[in-house]
Amino acid sequence: MKSRTGAPPGKTNVEAYRKAIAQAEAEGVAKEDMTLQLSRRDDSRLRRDPEVGDDEISFAGGHMRFLGVKVAATKDGVTITSDNP
Repeated sequence: MKSRTGAPPGKTNVEAYRKAIAQAEAEGVAKEDMTLQLSRRDDSRLRRDPEVGDDEISFAGGHMRFLGVKVAATKDGVTITSDNP
């Protein structure tokens, strides 16, 4: 049987995202300068994860933010954004 690492199927790594953001902040990076790049699947899971509080996720200005950090989904190494010119 193949062993898997990371989150179980259908589950996100919310705690890992929280820790990564906290680490970057501790190193002096402003949230406005961060982008959390996720696969489209992880992006979708984050949106629906019951462990994510209403105060942790927001949708405004055409962007999803997690803990104040912009989230960008990627597909095949290409970042997919919803920026409107």
